[in-house]
Amino acid sequence: MTTAILSLALLGVVGAEGEARERRETALYVVTSPVGGEVRLNGKRAGWEPHLFPFRSRIRRVRVTVELEGHDDHRETIVINTGDIERLELRLKRQAKAKGEGTGLDRLRDGEDELSVVIDPNDAGKESNETNNHASTMSVRDVATASKPAGHADANIDIGIRSFSVSTGDDGGSLAIVMIENLGTFSAPAMQVYFYAGDPDKKESRLLARHRAGPIMPGTVWAVATDLDGLRDGEDRLFVVLDPDDAVKESNETNNRCSTKL
Repeated sequence: MTTAILSLALLGVVGAEGEARERRETALYVVTSPVGGEVRLNGKRAGWEPHLFPFRSRIRRVRVTVELEGHDDHRETIVINTGDIERLELRLKRQAKAKGEGTGLDRLRDGEDELSVVIDPNDAGKESNETNNHASTMSVRDVATASKPAGHADANIDIGIRSFSVSTGDDGGSLAIVMIENLGTFSAPAMQVYFYAGDPDKKESRLLARHRAGPIMPGTVWAVATDLDGLRDGEDRLFVVLDPDDAVKESNETNNRCSTKL
């Protein structure tokens, strides 16, 4: 069973969460560190956290499962009183890498920009076909930036904003959360994520925070959160921009920006 740091407390929120409280709905707010896990409630897929999950029917016991790539799954059963909004905070444990599993490229030296892989280099395993154990080399520089790798003419990267929201807690602090998904067929490399107070195309806008996201595998979601303590009076619209320097070449560059009213 996953070890996790858990904190269950009544959540005071505004906006959509505040409306839920006024209607006295029963709900569960789930957030993990790191964020972006998929949540299952009573065995059914409920969505991605951080998110407020309302319950239409009366319910007391909820089986919660949170899954995040590269981390151990978390499972527990919690009790929610009817009409309450509970907060479930989890610190997910990173999966231990098995000995010999995978390899990093941090030991590459300057000038080493070609990478090869050989299976069974000592010919210890006798095979009916010994001609397909040596992969063709690929430029290491190209791996980080290519949108159409050699031999994959139909491969593409399409990172986009799945959702963008702001929530406020009991202490008055606000948190902006953007969910980024890769709609393409090829892994998206790490990219910059910028948060602005105001339209970044206008001079009066102000950069609030810089973050990094990725790499993001096809069909998966990556969450980035930032606090909004630096907002000033009169700044009432928040913008988020993915890959502001256009470092990642995509098949669709039109879905990398979003805004929300504060």
